Amino acid sequence: MHDILYHLELVWAFVRGKDEALYHIDATPRGLKLSFLAILIVEPLGLFYAALFGHLDRVLLFREGGFSYYILQLFLDWGLAPLLFFAFCTAFGFRDRLIPLIVSYNWLSVIVLMITLLPGALMTSNMVGVGMALMLMLAVYGFAIWVSYRLYRFVLECPPTMALGLSILLLILSIASAVILSDITETLT
Repeated sequence: MHDILYHLELVWAFVRGKDEALYHIDATPRGLKLSFLAILIVEPLGLFYAALFGHLDRVLLFREGGFSYYILQLFLDWGLAPLLFFAFCTAFGFRDRLIPLIVSYNWLSVIVLMITLLPGALMTSNMVGVGMALMLMLAVYGFAIWVSYRLYRFVLECPPTMALGLSILLLILSIASAVILSDITETLT
């Protein structure tokens, strides 16, 4: 529990503009394994969110025949980015920064989720109109791109265009996988 809180505190400091906080991230193979404990925060929060707004029927885990798709969802949510990072770091010569990147990204996922929960709740509960919902979604996506851009610039020390391209690519892949999984969920009984 101490490791989880420690790393969340570090990435929260990073989000608030203290880049040097990431120097204290455990970027060892042990730290890499521990960073996937972020799943234990993000996934239950997602289930709680779905339950809170009466959308448990949309969760793949609870759909008939949805368990294997839920495993696919976990892979897409937690495995796709590290695989993309591996390919990216190998292609552009950042292999020595792969573990710090994955560790930071995993812990940062928790903070990004926490910050985007309120706008998501406003939209899910229909407390805002369509126009405001669109503006909130743009703000959420803008925030995600900004934070990931800063992360890639800091950890990889890559050019701004490369960091921005990687941020946008990961956002597009994330949205695409969410849409595909949503379509799959609708086909299940």
